[in-house]
Amino acid sequence: MWAAQGITRDKHTLFYCGTAWRSSLAFIYAYMMGWDRISNFDSSWYEWTMELKTH
Repeated sequence: MWAAQGITRDKHTLFYCGTAWRSSLAFIYAYMMGWDRISNFDSSWYEWTMELKTH
């Protein structure tokens, strides 16, 4: 499914969602499949938007 969307193990892949809960699952799946160029944006969009509101 990921390959059909251009998400392949040869690229660095960063997972994110609203709070990092769902993206953590995708990160774990990629890790379990042996992908080594992966990251998860901890706290994701929620924390990022809170930072914007303080500036």
